[in-house]
Order: sequence, then structure tokens, then C-alpha cells
Amino acid sequence: MLINWFTVIAQIINFLILVWLLKRFLYKPILQAIDAREKLVAEKLSSAEENMQLAEHEKEEYKKKNEDIDLKKADLIKKAEEEAGQHKIEILEDVRKEGEAIQGKWKKAILDQGRFLTESLSNQTEKEVIEIARKTLSDLSDTRVEERIVQVFINKFEEISADEFAKIGQDKSVL
Repeated sequence: MLINWFTVIAQIINFLILVWLLKRFLYKPILQAIDAREKLVAEKLSSAEENMQLAEHEKEEYKKKNEDIDLKKADLIKKAEEEAGQHKIEILEDVRKEGEAIQGKWKKAILDQGRFLTESLSNQTEKEVIEIARKTLSDLSDTRVEERIVQVFINKFEEISADEFAKIGQDKSVL
């Protein structure tokens, strides 16, 4: 087989021209597009990384704020519970005082009513005893007993001296 060197050299030149043309018009723009894309992807990745860092930073801030809010909430709940407990104690103390006051009023009313009933009973008893004594004396007595009582009174009255009359006149308790 015979090699045609002219064709081989023309093919090599053709191939080199093709490689040069491909490199200049196809490979360079593709490489530039790839570089541009890599640059764009790198920028987007960088931006995404910055966004991730920013998001992580904001996440930490929100986490701290939530912890602060939880602490404040716990403090507020604790204060509210303490205030409620104190308020409960105050209310119970007020109720106890009111109960004691009402109990004191009841005791006073009961004692007053007891005194009134005792006095009333005593007065009624006195009236009944006097009435019974009067009735008994009137049933048992006759005119001679009454005359004798008057006679004894007059005798006693005559025995009183002038000094004793003066004392009786000054003594206001007798009146």
C-alpha cells in the first residue's frame, strides 16, 4: 500500500486547522462559559454560605430571645403566683377578721339576749313571788294582822330619836 504523503500532510494540516478553529471558536467560548458558570456557582455558593451563616446567626439570636422570653415568662409566672399567694393570704386574713368580728357580734348579741332573758325572768319571778306572797298573806290574814303590823310600825317610829331622823333625812339612798 502506498502512502500518499501529500494527503497525509494535508490531513494533518487540516486536523491542526480544525483543532485551532475548535480551540479558538468553540473551546475558548465553552471554557469561558464554564468559567463564568463556575464563577456564578461560586458566587451563589458564597452567597448561600453567607445566607446560611446569617440564618445561623439569626437562629442563635432567636434562640437567645426565646430563652430570654422563657426566663421572663417564668419570672412573671413566679411573680404572679407569689402575688396570688400573698393576695390569698390577705383575703384569708380579711375573711378571718370579718369572721371574728361577726363571731364577736354574735357573742355580744347572745350575751345581751341572755342578760335580757335573765333580767326578764328575774323580774317575772319577783312579780310572781310577790303576788304569791300577797295572795298568801291576804288569804291567811285578817284585819287583826294588818292592825298589828301598823301598830308595830308606829311603835318603831316612836322609838327613833331626833339624830336618827336627821340621818335618815340626809341619807339619799333611803329615798
